[in-house]
Amino acid sequence: MQRDEPVWAIAAFDLPTKTAEERREANHYRNYLLKLGFSRVQLSVYAKYVINGSGFTWLGEAVGRVVPPGGIVRIIPVSDNEWARTIAFKGENRQPPDPPPTQLTLF
Repeated sequence: MQRDEPVWAIAAFDLPTKTAEERREANHYRNYLLKLGFSRVQLSVYAKYVINGSGFTWLGEAVGRVVPPGGIVRIIPVSDNEWARTIAFKGENRQPPDPPPTQLTLF
């Protein structure tokens, strides 16, 4: 990954959820990802478009700082071309590719 190349940051994780406290922490973690600008792709997979590799590194560190005890998280960079080639299904129906982001959210 080049530092100036836009990427999709994929956060894939397994968090313990056996106790009420663990479920609460898992929900807090999911909400934290949403506050960082991630979108939920699946229950434990979230994605966020990042304008460059430097932003990816910062985002990965931010995501890793708050992993609940016993949780496992991977932050994976995926190029626009790779993301566009994703094959997705909802039930038996193949879904069209996601459109590219139309604007960058700044806050």
